[in-house]
Amino acid sequence: MNRIEYEERKRVYTHAIDRYGIKPQMLMVIEEMSELTKAICKFFRCPSYVEPDEGLIDAIAEETADVTIMLEQLRLILGINDNVCEHMDEKIVRLADRLGMKEPRQRPLMEKEKEELEALERLRNVGKRE
Repeated sequence: MNRIEYEERKRVYTHAIDRYGIKPQMLMVIEEMSELTKAICKFFRCPSYVEPDEGLIDAIAEETADVTIMLEQLRLILGINDNVCEHMDEKIVRLADRLGMKEPRQRPLMEKEKEELEALERLRNVGKRE
């Protein structure tokens, strides 16, 4: 679990985006994802990946942290955090169904979240009416 709360991370991300710019930060997402890909490839090149070297595991953990940080910035830049969360929930429910598991527990929505979801749904339906 993160010791730095999301609101504090968001404050730092906003400062980074302001300092470095949107395009460089979005390009950094790609760079960090490629570094994670490289670390995972090294993991599988290791002859004993069944019992991998701790250094390889740590490299994957570090690159995963970098990718997560950059993806959180991307979500902030594009204003898609709620949309990403919604897609994640849908995909996790679908995965659980495919695995024959019961639907994962979900916390009840707060009133503000209900209002935001209703507003998003109305936006999605604009122009769909016949």
